[in-house]
Amino acid sequence: MRLPGSRHSAAASLAPAGTAHVPAFLIRLRDALREWLLKRAILAELRELDDRTLADLRIYPGDFQGIADGTYIRDAAHDIARKPATEGGKSRRIARPYY
Repeated sequence: MRLPGSRHSAAASLAPAGTAHVPAFLIRLRDALREWLLKRAILAELRELDDRTLADLRIYPGDFQGIADGTYIRDAAHDIARKPATEGGKSRRIARPYY
């Protein structure tokens, strides 16, 4: 095993090629740009889906940003067509949207 020369630090030798002398803010800028482009690609793909596919997936156009951000959580009520509820000892059915 060869050790890096005395003029180069071990951290610099482990850095990917071409990034040893790049300022940190440029690396952060590059990473932010990649993330932004990825979100735009996800949003573009979601916008291309037709209404039938969105209904099959049980998502709405309002959910697109949350999906792209990775913060979307499906509500359990979206998966149930009708949900029974009890009120005052009586059972009644509350109509839920059917997808």
